[in-house]
Amino acid sequence: MVSFPLMAVATEASRRGLPTRLVGGAVVSVNDPLIGGLPLLGVRFGRSVDAVASPVGFGRPHSPPSVVAVDRFGEAVLVDPLLGTPAPDRPVATFLDTVWLDRALAATLAAPLGQPPRWGESAALHPCAPTGLRFTSPECLVHRPRANSLSWLTFRSSLVDRAISWPPITGALAVWFDHGSLCRHLFSLLPEPETIQTELGELLSPHDVTRIESVMVA
Repeated sequence: MVSFPLMAVATEASRRGLPTRLVGGAVVSVNDPLIGGLPLLGVRFGRSVDAVASPVGFGRPHSPPSVVAVDRFGEAVLVDPLLGTPAPDRPVATFLDTVWLDRALAATLAAPLGQPPRWGESAALHPCAPTGLRFTSPECLVHRPRANSLSWLTFRSSLVDRAISWPPITGALAVWFDHGSLCRHLFSLLPEPETIQTELGELLSPHDVTRIESVMVA
C-alpha cells in the first residue's frame, strides 16, 4: 500500500497543478521546476526532501493533469484525478456498524474473563451513538436513522472538510479517494462483520447477542 505522505504530496501537486515537494511534513511548491523542458528533470534535492510530485502531460479540459509522486526510497504512485473506480458496494451504515462490532469485540477481549462489558458500555462505542445518554436497550441507539441516510458522498466530503476526523484517513487522502475506493479501503481495515459477530457470539450472553443483532438489522 502506498504511504499516506506520498498520497498527500501527490494530491497537492494535482490540486496546485505544479510540482511539489514534501519537507518536514509540509508540502511546498518547487521553485524553477522546468529543467530541460520537463518538470524536475535533472533536479537533485537534499536530504530534507522526503518526496516529490509532478504533473505529467496536460490533463483534460477543465481538469488537473495526472501526477506522479516518488519518495527517496523509490516508492511511486500515479494519481489520475478523473480515474474513477466502481461504486461503493456497501452503505456507510454497514461500515459504521462494523466499526462498532470491532470496538465491542476489543472491549470484550480486554475485560476480565467471564465479565464482558455491560450492554450500555458496548452500545456507547458506536461511532454515531449520542453522548451523555444511558443505553439500556437496542432502541436507545437512536443513531440508526442518521446512519442509514448517510451517503459516501457526504461522508467523504466531511473528511475532506475536516468536519469529522477518522484516522488514518486525513483530509488530503480523502481528496485522493473517490467514493468507491474510499469505501473499499475503509472496509479493508476491518474484519468482516459476520466474523466479528461470530466471535462476539462465543463471548457474550445470548441476551446481548440478540441485542446486537437487533441493532444490526434495524
